[in-house]
Amino acid sequence: MRYISILLVCFLAFTYGYNAEYQTEKIPEDYKMLVEYAHIAAISYCLKKESSTGLLGDDKTNCLLEICNAKPYESIEIKARFKFNTWGEACSGYYAIDHDSRRILLVFRGTASRKDWLRNMDIYPVKYSPIFNDGIPLTKRSPNIECNNCKVHRGYYRTLKKHCAAIIQGVLDLHSEYSDYKLVVVGHSLGGALAVLSGIELQLMGHHPLVVSYASPKVGNRDMAEYIDRIFYTSEVAKYIYENRNLSTGYIRVVHKGDMIPKLPPTTIYQHCGFEYTINKKYYPHTSDDVEPKGISVLDDQYGEDQVSMAKFSYNKLWSDNVGKYEHNNYFIGITTCQI
Repeated sequence: MRYISILLVCFLAFTYGYNAEYQTEKIPEDYKMLVEYAHIAAISYCLKKESSTGLLGDDKTNCLLEICNAKPYESIEIKARFKFNTWGEACSGYYAIDHDSRRILLVFRGTASRKDWLRNMDIYPVKYSPIFNDGIPLTKRSPNIECNNCKVHRGYYRTLKKHCAAIIQGVLDLHSEYSDYKLVVVGHSLGGALAVLSGIELQLMGHHPLVVSYASPKVGNRDMAEYIDRIFYTSEVAKYIYENRNLSTGYIRVVHKGDMIPKLPPTTIYQHCGFEYTINKKYYPHTSDDVEPKGISVLDDQYGEDQVSMAKFSYNKLWSDNVGKYEHNNYFIGITTCQI
């Protein structure tokens, strides 16, 4: 145990850049939080299939990451895992409660199966309306807020309507018991897309979650992007971040320069939104000096300089590092590798 503790201390020092060779100034709080939520996203890939609910630090949760036995993660309690596998519609992750930090976590895993890829590639834009406006039974309904001319990625929207309502209801039930706890929604890759769409529902219900996505593709058209920025008060969030270098509420989007997934779908119909942080360095360590708080997305200049083809990311093709595979899998840590 002492050996593991020493290793964890060394790892955290490496991750946060305490080594004076890399960083000498005080580490910004927002950077620390982005690193922590990257670990929380990684856990969604690294819970064994047979794992159960319970504290991450307990053996029965079967978490493959060493950090699950270290602070601040060991005291996070997994309340439920979810995995839906209908053809073309797959969704997996977990939700948990962290009493030490007084927060409830909803975490979506990224692409890891053929079904996930099918959902990724169903890019036809369809009319968007908050799912709670459609009569979906929930203990608390959102106000009937329409998004005029909003179009959303059909694959993600279908999954949201079919599966995420039940997941969100579970989170709401937990929040009713711990009403003073902060709601945080996290996702990597297509899990980031589901995180922001689920976060919209929670935001409209007045819960003001913090939504953090890593490597998320685009989810909707320009009107949809402007709608998301409006309901999440992204302009005010940007001002708060620049003044305090901290994260509280809003939609935060993290991009690793060179990652091709945030460029998808490969059409100008779709646009990004939220407050963007960019990791400008390919390989570790990613210190705070390597992370740029770019701010609000510029709708007319979103990765248009690179032509991206969905064929490059076909499930049956080799996704090589020269089209951003390494960058996609590595955000501060190896999110998909289960090796930290």
